[in-house]
Amino acid sequence: MIIYLIACGTSAIEDGWNKNGLNTIKDGYVSAYSIDTDQGLVLIDAGGTKEAKSIESSLQDQGKSINDVLHIFLTHAHTDHVAGLPVFSNAQTYAMSEEHDRIEEEQELEVLHTLEDGLTIDLGDIQILPLFVPGHTPGNAVYLINEILVMGDTAMATDKGEIKPSPSFFNEDQEMSEQAIADLYERIVDEALDVSWIVFSHSGPIEGTDALERYRP
Repeated sequence: MIIYLIACGTSAIEDGWNKNGLNTIKDGYVSAYSIDTDQGLVLIDAGGTKEAKSIESSLQDQGKSINDVLHIFLTHAHTDHVAGLPVFSNAQTYAMSEEHDRIEEEQELEVLHTLEDGLTIDLGDIQILPLFVPGHTPGNAVYLINEILVMGDTAMATDKGEIKPSPSFFNEDQEMSEQAIADLYERIVDEALDVSWIVFSHSGPIEGTDALERYRP
């Protein structure tokens, strides 16, 4: 039932899709993302399985190992995004301040760094910009990395190249979640943020921001 609700009318996750150094890792019905920096390998989310086998296999294909992962940026606290965290014993973890306590209390996982909206994290040659986009969860985050907007569960891409909210069953505040997508586009315009691709946790990518501009709550 869960897989049907996610997959119905959405574009398929493209395992191994890579743009601007950001690599898609398909872990069942969810994606994590990896990018190499001169301060170690970075993951966006940690997958939905405790063993993180899909992530481990992808890293091996890249000539890397679990031990090379030094930073994990979490989009939110839901289990399918944090379950693999204990596997990455060398990694420091990051989450929005509004989501930090929830991850630690509900998932019993330590988050070492709290992120603030709009404050860039420099990891040598890579900059990661966290954007606060509440609705899916109260502390839901989107990340802008190398002109790629990593949406997590904030939204999904349809099989017609449009953007839609995650199913209401998964959003903790549906009205806020739907409006936050539109607000995100306005912020991109207002702050002149460069976005060449948008990627999602439960669907394939979309090039550019036209679909985000067309979106209406």
